[in-house]
Amino acid sequence: MSKSATIEEVRDVKAAFDIFDVDKSGCVDAVELKRAFISLGLSNSNKLVHSLMHSLEGEHPEGLNFGDFLQLATGRFG
Repeated sequence: MSKSATIEEVRDVKAAFDIFDVDKSGCVDAVELKRAFISLGLSNSNKLVHSLMHSLEGEHPEGLNFGDFLQLATGRFG
């Protein structure tokens, strides 16, 4: 059983989500996700972004909503 995110974790992740969701659509799309990864210094961002977006196809084709982003950021994705 995985541990739930703390209130502080949720607040921190929400702040990051709001920064990465540049167009304020409520989802972080592939372009926004790539920019976020580049800003975090991840060098192979294209492959990682493609992999994450592919894993969401059908479920959230528009991108990562906050719930997905929270799970990913706190290691509770999948």
